[in-house]
Amino acid sequence: PPSMRHLTSILLFLPACLWAQVLEYTWPNTPCVQMIHCDTGCTACNVPEASGALLVGSNLSGVGVEICPRPTVPGDNALDIVGWPWSPSIDHRVVISGMSLIPGELDSILIVHGADPDGPQRVQVSLSLNGGAPVELGDMSTSADQELVFTGLGSLAPAEGQAFGTFQLTFRAYQGNGGAWSLDAVRVVMGPVNSATAVPEWERTIGRTGGPGHDLLGRDLAPSSAGLHVGPGRVVLMP
Repeated sequence: PPSMRHLTSILLFLPACLWAQVLEYTWPNTPCVQMIHCDTGCTACNVPEASGALLVGSNLSGVGVEICPRPTVPGDNALDIVGWPWSPSIDHRVVISGMSLIPGELDSILIVHGADPDGPQRVQVSLSLNGGAPVELGDMSTSADQELVFTGLGSLAPAEGQAFGTFQLTFRAYQGNGGAWSLDAVRVVMGPVNSATAVPEWERTIGRTGGPGHDLLGRDLAPSSAGLHVGPGRVVLMP
């Protein structure tokens, strides 16, 4: 029957979709619904590119810092981020969040970053899954432009009372003298449950010239705030 054929097609299609659910943040200078603007005149699209419809990402947001796009190659930008303290602080951070519409494995996260000579010497990267407590992935030097890859990060699946599995990736740079920490690209890969997709092939030119609840943009929220926000062990959708 036609209905059975449609069901079979859907069941065959889902594994292929799950195999390569990828979010890419590259901040091109093309118009989109959410732009980052800077007084230098530079702009960047702050919407991730997704390879499928099952892994949804938020715009990058900053707390206690200033973000300015800087062209690296024609049509592409890195984000120069200033305002970092000498010691890591939750009051100075950059956040990327997302949610999975069905259960999956957070297979890998790739980060391309660097710093000005007078910028932060180190950056802490932490990850929270499904509204849980953040776990530090690393505390790295920013002495040169570099790629970081973290793998085998855990499951994206709704906890009790949640509608979706979620992730929140937080960056806290520190030990600088006023210069910028730069974020050039972030790639998040989700695979099917109990499987590993590894890191998809990546080739990129790097150019340089020098406690409370949070919403999916990483902003602190009061318990009654509207919108979709992540608290300890829960995701709440307020009208």
